[in-house]
Amino acid sequence: MMAGVNYYEATGIKFANVLPEEEFKAVLDVQGKPSTGITEAAENVGAKKDWGVLAAKKQLKSQAIGNRPIGVIHGNTAREFQLIYEAGIEAGNGSEKDREEFRDFLNWWR
Repeated sequence: MMAGVNYYEATGIKFANVLPEEEFKAVLDVQGKPSTGITEAAENVGAKKDWGVLAAKKQLKSQAIGNRPIGVIHGNTAREFQLIYEAGIEAGNGSEKDREEFRDFLNWWR
């Protein structure tokens, strides 16, 4: 479904970006680094949601930042993948089975 679809263009990130060109390029370059792939692989198997793994590492008790305030930025992955799906459809990508599986994937994200 994503063949030939540029993630950053399809989601609008490239056009809404306000970083200087070299900083945005640095962000894009990080995506190809092995450490990013390792993190992504862990997230894909559910490491972020596996409280047992976090508990074993005592990450639930650790207060690494103490009582300092923290801000949380939350993305809208379902929206981004919906835009990618639409770009894939527009490009003529995927069989009907591929498209159905992608829609199921979107429902899972929602």
